[in-house]
Parts: sequence; structure tokens; C-alpha cells
Amino acid sequence: MALKGHSVTTLSIQHTQLIALPFALSILRFLDRLYFDHNHAIGDSGILITSLSNDTLTNLQFVSLVDDNLIYFPSLLRFLRNVRTLVLDSNRLAFVSDSSVAVAVGTPIHDLSLQNCSLSRVPSALSKLTNLKSLDFNDNQIRSFENSDFNNMGRLQHLIVTRNPLEFIANETFKDLRCLQKLDIMDSNIKTMPEAIRFLRNLTTLTLPLNKIECTCNIVWLKQFMEVCNTNLKIAGPARQ
Repeated sequence: MALKGHSVTTLSIQHTQLIALPFALSILRFLDRLYFDHNHAIGDSGILITSLSNDTLTNLQFVSLVDDNLIYFPSLLRFLRNVRTLVLDSNRLAFVSDSSVAVAVGTPIHDLSLQNCSLSRVPSALSKLTNLKSLDFNDNQIRSFENSDFNNMGRLQHLIVTRNPLEFIANETFKDLRCLQKLDIMDSNIKTMPEAIRFLRNLTTLTLPLNKIECTCNIVWLKQFMEVCNTNLKIAGPARQ
């Protein structure tokens, strides 16, 4: 594939039969946004590090690899050190290893989207991405949040976990999320108000399935939390019929 014009800032390569990232990407030194989506023949072996392993793509800040038949979390952030947004939606990510995520440590990646990635739990390796501000787990198979799932994510501001069969949130799950402003667990199976939100002193929007939440005396603490910590907290979701 011939790529002309070294001044290209946005590049979209979608719905092709390519089996690898084009080597010519490495010459696009002004490239800021890359959309490499719905290329089903790519797979893990097609994310060629050799296409990226130089010092040219220093302006690249947004990378989308949606529906590229990936199974492993790609290690491309080893070389793309200025990427702020990584979108990996609609890949069946069976493996999010410590080693693949570790290469992104120290990068300014702020936004990570893992929608519809067949995840059954929060990958522990993500705790290495301490600069994350937005994390999207929409449309996965996550059933529980454990106490250590969001360790070291002190800068996270938005956490989206809609359309998951989530039914359990451990009481200290959010203990490190001191900057979280938005928590969306809509379309889940949560039936009690998650006590873990007591750690979220900066929370402004909480969206959850209110039509499934059981109202008991056990949630008196929520009123106290709203009065003491954040009077601007907005709780949204469908009400009981």
C-alpha cells in the first residue's frame, strides 16, 4: 500500500483484506489519529511492531484497532510513547498480560476503550496504567469487582461498565479512585447500593439500575455520604415501576 503525503494527520484504513499494518505508516511523521478498524485478516500477528518501531510517529495520540480479530492486548505502546487514546473495541481479548501492558507504563495514555472484548473480569494488568482518566468496559461479561481491581488508578475520572452481568462489588473496590467523577453501571444485575462508592469523594454522576436496587435501612449511609462528601452527586437510572 502506497501512502503519499507526509503531512497526513488523520488516516483511516477500514474493512480491508490487509494481513498486517502497512510499513509505510512509519513515514507519516505528522500523523495524529489512526483508525485501523474492521480488518479481520489482521489478528495479533498483523500488528507489526516493525511498522511502528522508529522515532517518526511522535505526534500520534489516538489509535483505534476496532474489530481486528485481536486476542492479545497489543504491545504497540512500547514504541508509540505519546498515544493518549487507545480503542480496542470488539476484539476477543483472551489475554491482557502483565508484559503487554507493562510496555505502556510511563506513557500518557488517558483513555482506554475495551467495549465488547469478551472480558469476564477486570484485567489486573491494567493497574499498571496509572495515568488512565477514562476506562470503558461496556458490553462485556464482567460479573464482579474485587477489592484490587482498580488499584493504583488514582487519576481515573470516568468508569463505564454498562451492559455487563455485574452482580457483586466488593466494599473496597473503589478505594484508590479518589478522582472518579462518573460511574456508570447501568444495565447490570446489581441489587444493592454498592457501599464501595463511599470512597468516591469527587463523584458527580452515578448511573445504576435503580429498578433492581432493594431499598432497605442498610443504605442510610448513602444519605450521610451525600451530605458530608458531595452534595452535587446525581444518581440516575430507571426507577421501579
